[in-house]
Amino acid sequence: MKLLDRRAKPAQAARPRLGGDITQAPAPATAKAETAAPVQERWSHGSHLLTRAMSWGLMAALLSGPVAIGLYVFDDGAPVVAQEKAEVTHDSVARRSVASEQAAAWVQAWLTTPEDRAAELKTWWSGPLDLPKVAGQATDVRVVDAVPTAPGVWAVTVAASVTPAKGQPTTRRHYLVPVQVDGGAGDASAAVKAIPAIVQAPATAKTPSSPYNVTLPSDSPVVQSTQAFMSAYLAGDGDVARYTTPGSPLHAVSEAPLYEEAEVVSVRASERVDNVGSGQTPTDGQIVQALVDVTLVDPGPGEASTRKRSASWPLTLTARDGRWEITAIDGTFQTTAESSSAASSTTSPKE
Repeated sequence: MKLLDRRAKPAQAARPRLGGDITQAPAPATAKAETAAPVQERWSHGSHLLTRAMSWGLMAALLSGPVAIGLYVFDDGAPVVAQEKAEVTHDSVARRSVASEQAAAWVQAWLTTPEDRAAELKTWWSGPLDLPKVAGQATDVRVVDAVPTAPGVWAVTVAASVTPAKGQPTTRRHYLVPVQVDGGAGDASAAVKAIPAIVQAPATAKTPSSPYNVTLPSDSPVVQSTQAFMSAYLAGDGDVARYTTPGSPLHAVSEAPLYEEAEVVSVRASERVDNVGSGQTPTDGQIVQALVDVTLVDPGPGEASTRKRSASWPLTLTARDGRWEITAIDGTFQTTAESSSAASSTTSPKE
């Protein structure tokens, strides 16, 4: 009869659960085992912290969007270097200024100098140069852009109203001039690197629709207040302070009236508002932002109808003591041109 030999199995180390919890402590059979458990427990706890950190990091990446997820998942541990932006300094401002001035002067001289005075252009350009026998005129010469394109080099765009010598109509033209600039604030110097090159005009931005889409009725107290203010502000009819909010810096544009008449044509609010109808009393502190279209009559002889011009003012009005007062001329409006949908409909405010 054989006896079954049951040999004692060595004690198995406890297997850590997710998060580092230990199901069973290992038997302290040897000193090695006694030291292994704390090490394993420390590793398990570290794994738990790492798991939580990764979870929070992934959650933050999800909330931050696809780009953040890509950076989180594919990051190889290399340090992220922020792209350095061009710093505006006294030196850079000085370089831009001298480059702009040099380019504008060069374009002005190049456009208005005839062939028999070509030597005068040696100040800017010593190379070969063809010029017309009769030069045209250049007015309203302005720098519209100046961009650094290389170390010490600026590309300057200059606009000018050019009238050719043979009576052609005046046109607005744009020229590109590369300018070399040395030094900085206090000692900057510039020299043109080429003859002006005519280029296309900068792109024109699309005119946004007007935010003022609620037309107020002509008998609205808001319209009446703006009419009184405009008459005093531009035509000297009354005291401006009577129609403005206390503390407002607004006063008459000049001591002598600038216009013979200032007639309010329409008032459009930026949103529907209460208490702006005829006979209604506004609540103190109520605010209306409106665009006021005005027809101005220039002083002078002849019929007034031949001296009219249109103008617009974006105004902020505030209600006080049952009436509307002009608080400020609001410079935040975008355009006075209405979108086609807004222009085709007139909406009355809530009565």
